[in-house]
Amino acid sequence: MNNNEVNLKANHKQRMILLVIMVLSTACLRFLPFAFPIPFHFSPVNAIALFSGAYFANRFQSFLVPLLSIWVSDLFLNYLYMHQFQPFYSGFYWQYGTYILLVILGSFLTSKSRVTPIVISSLSASLLFFVITNFGVWFSFNMYPKTFAGLVLCYEAAIPFFKTTLISDMCFTTLLFGIAVWVNKKYPLATA
Repeated sequence: MNNNEVNLKANHKQRMILLVIMVLSTACLRFLPFAFPIPFHFSPVNAIALFSGAYFANRFQSFLVPLLSIWVSDLFLNYLYMHQFQPFYSGFYWQYGTYILLVILGSFLTSKSRVTPIVISSLSASLLFFVITNFGVWFSFNMYPKTFAGLVLCYEAAIPFFKTTLISDMCFTTLLFGIAVWVNKKYPLATA
């Protein structure tokens, strides 16, 4: 193995460690509402899923790292809210299914440093999350009548939360992809 190959291998390892740390650190930001007066649904999870799909070349890691970090932070959040460790909450599969779709969406980002595709992906992530998870609320719970009017009512009730989802997705997507541009410059490598 020549020096070039050794340097590329070392850069690859350092990049992977940095990418995992970025995802895990961002997942910790889910606890910000406990320290600051911001809405509890101001969350980095959509951005984490989108980013992981875009930056982890290993497909297994692209799903495992965000889902595991979200699940572990969910465990702690469930404990803080309900004072019990609950491995899963009611309707979790709608959210986690959406995160899986967002990882897939992120994997289609061919240009990870151009603003327009990243903004479009972030907006798409917000919209997908809104449509799928609120459909899940309507379908899985007895909060709304199981009619078209009930579905519309469910979506109408969720509109105030959508603004915060858009803002948080844009903020955290900018943070993650911005740091990744710096990582790419510091540890150049074609793929993660």
